[in-house]
Amino acid sequence: MKSAFAPLYDSNGIKTAVLGVEASVDYFDALSGLKENLYYSTVLSMAGGLVLGIIFLLIQRSINRLQQHLFLNETQSYLGRMVAVVSHELKNPLAIIRASAERLKKKHSSPESVFVIEEVDRLNEIVSGYLDFAGAGATNMAGLNPEEFNLSDLVGNIKKHFRDKYPYREISWTKETIPDKVFITGYSRGLRQVLLNLLINGADSCLAAGRPIKVGVAVVDSEKTVTLTVIDHGPGIPRKHLKRIFEPFYTTRQAGSGLGLHLSKKIVEEMGGKIIIKSKEQIGTEVVVTLPKHPT
Repeated sequence: MKSAFAPLYDSNGIKTAVLGVEASVDYFDALSGLKENLYYSTVLSMAGGLVLGIIFLLIQRSINRLQQHLFLNETQSYLGRMVAVVSHELKNPLAIIRASAERLKKKHSSPESVFVIEEVDRLNEIVSGYLDFAGAGATNMAGLNPEEFNLSDLVGNIKKHFRDKYPYREISWTKETIPDKVFITGYSRGLRQVLLNLLINGADSCLAAGRPIKVGVAVVDSEKTVTLTVIDHGPGIPRKHLKRIFEPFYTTRQAGSGLGLHLSKKIVEEMGGKIIIKSKEQIGTEVVVTLPKHPT
């Protein structure tokens, strides 16, 4: 038996009695066990609440991703129906405007006609981007068979086409390394679209910042992979935009559609490769595309 005593006082503060409590050892053992059980129950409840919270967070993230995916699919479906009409209505007038501007340029050599041609070409690219995004497979690679081609020749053709796109602009090329022959297996048309889009992005970034066009393409050939690096000396991409740079319709330029990089990423991934962007503000941007030479 265990005993405990405590004095009792009246209203004047005078001791009038003593209160005694007695309990067996078994009672105190049971009380100690109850405290221990209560402690473990509290810990388990907190752990269970934490686990449930994590599960709820993961479920919520999955729901958000699913909602975003459904929204994107719905947007693409609406866009596909809209583009079929809008693209036809736009491309014909744009072709007429461009042809008229070309004739004016030949007759009068006015800078306004050159500006019109450049803007018409820009609009054509935006419309084509929407067409690619809304089309089956989103990259127009569906149904094509991979082919072996010389990447060095492809880069040379792209550079020529790129120069033709800016006939009235001075273009400076950074020192670049391109081997004479680099054979890979993939979609030459898709890769051409990717590299040309990256060069145009770099050139437009330079022009938007009031800088001369200065870009470059480098090719590094290794045993199993090939790495292409597209460089521009534009104003760079702010860090806050880099995480979302590949999202469809996300753009940092007023004249962009926000689809070029999204489609480029999908094409590279369809070829079994990856694409990353490194950028420093006021210094420039570097886009690195790594591809398997002969994907299985």
